[in-house]
Amino acid sequence: MKTCMFAFLVIPFLFIGCSHNKSEVDGLPVIDISQKYSMEKKDIREVADVEYIPLETVSESVLAVGQIFISDKHVVINSFEEIFFFNRKDGKYLWKFNRKGRLGEEYSKVFLAVDFSAEECYVYDLFQNKFLVYTYQGDFKRSFSVKKKGVVLFPIYGYDKNKLIGYNQLSSYQVSDYPDSYPYYLIDKRDGKVTPLPIEVASPASNLSLK
Repeated sequence: MKTCMFAFLVIPFLFIGCSHNKSEVDGLPVIDISQKYSMEKKDIREVADVEYIPLETVSESVLAVGQIFISDKHVVINSFEEIFFFNRKDGKYLWKFNRKGRLGEEYSKVFLAVDFSAEECYVYDLFQNKFLVYTYQGDFKRSFSVKKKGVVLFPIYGYDKNKLIGYNQLSSYQVSDYPDSYPYYLIDKRDGKVTPLPIEVASPASNLSLK
C-alpha cells in the first residue's frame, strides 16, 4: 500500500531526526528521547507520495485547522464546533453545519468522527458525555449516552460499521475515583456501550493529579 500524505499548504521540506542509537524491543523500534540527535533535512517527496488539495476560500469557508477526515469524495473539517465539507478532488467548498446550542438535538463541544459509508457525523459532546449523530447536511438522526462514568473520549475514530474507537483522556491523570489502566475503548454506535480493549497502560505519560 502506498503511503499518501495530504497537505493543505505547500510544505517544501520535512525535518526529521536521524535514528542513530536506536534499539529494538520485541521487534519495535525504540528511540531514547533523552538523547540529542542530529537533524537531517529531507524533501517530503522522498518519504511519501504527496497530494496537495488547495481548499477553496470563500466567506463561508474561512476556518482554523481542526480535526480533518478524508474520503475519496470529501474532506471534512471540524473547526470550532462548525463542520465543513469540501470536494475531495478539487477542494471546492460544499457546505457546513453548526448545531451548537443547549437543546436536545444540539451540542456544546465537538469531538468528531465521520462514518463515510453511512454518511453520518458522530459528534461527541464531552460535557454531556454523549454522542449526537447527524447526516452530512447536519440533520439530527439520534443520540446515545456513553454507558460508563469517568471517561472523556478523545480522539475518536470509526472502527467498523457498528463501533467507534476512542481513548479515555482521564487515564492520563491520577483520578482516584476512576482509575483506568485500559483506556482504549470500543463504543457501540447503537447504545453507547463501551468495551475496553486488552491494551494496558500502566504508567500514563502525564503525572498530573485531579482531586
